[in-house]
Amino acid sequence: MSQALQAHAVAKGRAQRNHSHTLTAGPATLSCVCALVLHQCTCLGLCQAPVHFLVIPKNRNGLTRLSKMDESHKALVGHLMYVAQLVAKQENLLPGFRVVINDGPEGCQSVYHLHLHILGGRQLTWPPGC
Repeated sequence: MSQALQAHAVAKGRAQRNHSHTLTAGPATLSCVCALVLHQCTCLGLCQAPVHFLVIPKNRNGLTRLSKMDESHKALVGHLMYVAQLVAKQENLLPGFRVVINDGPEGCQSVYHLHLHILGGRQLTWPPGC
């Protein structure tokens, strides 16, 4: 098993045992992120790699995963999508990009603080991760 798969398996197991891990509490902290590419009052855009960045709400309003969303979260999730396209443009991903939200253990969610992954910078294939 590759180091990346091993790390993912460890994170997945940890998340399954303790769903309280978020981007601001527990083992996943903002200190592991390389660059802040956008800072707004309601969310952050964090650059992980040239073709992968995250959009994270500063105040998640209790939203840990997409499947836990209710009517009160519509504006928050809509704003995250709006910020995703703003940062994608800023990072010159105009030929196209992918937005991913991992949900739950079988969706490979390892951090229980809703966030969007934006991927681009090359031709993406389908289906992903199969």
